[in-house]
Amino acid sequence: MLRSAKDGLKIKIQGIYRIQYEGEKVYVGQSRKTVEKRCKEYQRYISLHQTEKSAVVKHCNSTVYCMNISSTSILH
Repeated sequence: MLRSAKDGLKIKIQGIYRIQYEGEKVYVGQSRKTVEKRCKEYQRYISLHQTEKSAVVKHCNSTVYCMNISSTSILH
C-alpha cells in the first residue's frame, strides 16, 4: 500500500533518494528520471497492482509495510 504524496513534493532532480516505510524500514534507490517522477511511477504501479514493474512495488504488496512518499529525501 502507498500513501499519497503531499502536493508540491520538491524533488525535481535526478539522483540517489530515500523513501521511509512505516516503521523503521527504508528504501534507497537511484534514478536517472527525476525523483518526483519515479515516486509517481511507484504510486501508479501500486494502485494498478503491477508488481512486475518494480521490486519496491512487489515488496509493498507482499508485506504490511506502507511507503510514505511524502518523506522522500535526496541523498546525493
